[in-house]
Amino acid sequence: MAKAGVDGFACHRLGHTWATNAHRVGLSIFDIQEQGGGKKLDMVRRYTKSRPIGEPRRMPTSLAGMPKRRAS
Repeated sequence: MAKAGVDGFACHRLGHTWATNAHRVGLSIFDIQEQGGGKKLDMVRRYTKSRPIGEPRRMPTSLAGMPKRRAS
């Protein structure tokens, strides 16, 4: 990753990102634990409690980046 210019990369972050995104789309902490292969809920709770309260519960769609139409 350093050769590609990515600083501070750690494989652990991929698991954190996956768990956080899974929670954003509505998976329960128990589903995340099972799918992630975790033995204890401690790590899942750590990932999911850091989500801001006002954050949307869904991930952006592929259309989210499209420019909005201007009213004529």
